Amino acid sequence: GRPQWVPTLIMIPFLLAGVGLIVFFLRQLLIATGIGPTLMEISDHPLRPGETRRLFVSQTGRLRMNAIVVHLVCEEHVQYRQGTDTRAETRRVHRQEIYERKQFEIHRGEPLEVECDFVVPVGAMHSFKSDNNEIRWSLVVEGDIVGWPNYKRSFPVIVSPHASKEGAVR
Repeated sequence: GRPQWVPTLIMIPFLLAGVGLIVFFLRQLLIATGIGPTLMEISDHPLRPGETRRLFVSQTGRLRMNAIVVHLVCEEHVQYRQGTDTRAETRRVHRQEIYERKQFEIHRGEPLEVECDFVVPVGAMHSFKSDNNEIRWSLVVEGDIVGWPNYKRSFPVIVSPHASKEGAVR
């Protein structure tokens, strides 16, 4: 008959965290199922600095878009030891806008289909991975949807070293 206030007060943060996780899960489920798949095709792979490639992007769904943007992104990921701790850092070293479109609608059965050309910059570092360092390239599609959460979909790509005219890799 007497309420137990201490256990009740201790339980409140856990209850709020649980409700927050459920809301986060439902939001992610809504994004994954409601927006529709994003498809991407490149005319030739791997990419090489200075060479032009044709890109095809398709976004399905029934959406009113504020904007959709496609970027070519390069990130450097490093891992190092500081004392007894292992630290990791990721830094964006290149971001190039390939395509942008604002204020439009995507109708059911009529996906947005875009074709455009892009070039990896001539002096760009090629993809690379070792135990402690990595250069990661990706094509990123970011969508801003009216009345929905924004979304971001990343497609990893490989950038090979630039080949010289004699056929040797630089």
